[in-house]
Amino acid sequence: MVWREVPGHGAGSLQAWTQAQSGSYWKHNFGYDYTRAISNPWMHRLVAFDILIGNVDRHAKNWLMDTSGRVYAIDNGYAFPKRNDCRFISSLPLRGLVGQPLTNDVKQLVATISAEKIRSILNDVGFRCREDSGVLRRLNYLKTLVAWEPVGRVQ
Repeated sequence: MVWREVPGHGAGSLQAWTQAQSGSYWKHNFGYDYTRAISNPWMHRLVAFDILIGNVDRHAKNWLMDTSGRVYAIDNGYAFPKRNDCRFISSLPLRGLVGQPLTNDVKQLVATISAEKIRSILNDVGFRCREDSGVLRRLNYLKTLVAWEPVGRVQ
């Protein structure tokens, strides 16, 4: 992703193009139940990402999946809340993963994330309202998980 400020238009981002369809497309055309996609490692990554960034709006129209099953998070506009908790997180893919063990891939990815790097990245892109403290709290929470638990509005 490339972050840019365009005079007269404001701030925005440019993301890499991928040949993929929305979760809604897969559900309606092929019966793909993303809330039960426990064998798709990319869904596990998406859920970890949603928890980490505090996403409050993950549903079938704001993620893409290609024909190999790789998932791409899009429309993350309702993320990085100023609160430090998980009460409002809404990641519908998490519903089907509750009780399932975290994949080794997710455990390894989460273990490599450093607090210093998070603070640096968020500061560099202009976060100034302590969003980093919420991300760090959620990161520490993810590092303790053995199996997915209900979080926020996923009860």
